[in-house]
Amino acid sequence: MRVQDLILLVLLGWLCSSKVSIAAELYQCTGGDGTRNYVSHPIEGQDCRMLTRSVEGRWRFVTVSLKGSVISYDKDTVQRADGAVTAWVQFVHQGDEKPYIPSKGYSSKTLNRERVSCERMTTQTLSFAEYDDKGNVLANGTYLSGSPQPVVPDSVYEAVWQALCRPQG
Repeated sequence: MRVQDLILLVLLGWLCSSKVSIAAELYQCTGGDGTRNYVSHPIEGQDCRMLTRSVEGRWRFVTVSLKGSVISYDKDTVQRADGAVTAWVQFVHQGDEKPYIPSKGYSSKTLNRERVSCERMTTQTLSFAEYDDKGNVLANGTYLSGSPQPVVPDSVYEAVWQALCRPQG
């Protein structure tokens, strides 16, 4: 990832966490020479992918992974109880980060129902759904067992913990 890409992603995260409204979508466009540009509209003749829409609506931006997947949570599903937060967390996968579901294909979006302990700084996936590019369900399920896992520093899940347990404003 180029320094310019990282700076833009940090700026985008700050804008979203500061509740500054973003009027346009954000696209990542790749030129024929492999250079990446982050722009508010697709560039003709380049491979462009929408990274995120305006922060309006039910989904709240959390972070962008190092490989460009956009992570957000559904503010309408947030439930707080006993020092924990439960919510749906969305991963919109880009490029190499798309998980492969055997005999089904590549997932372009994952929705996880997460329980995050604010006090213990742990997270536990309760259920999930994997979707293809057309919105078809590739796999889904509920985890009947499993224990909360520590949130790893400087990870995507630390950003999720921060967004759910220490919301701005």
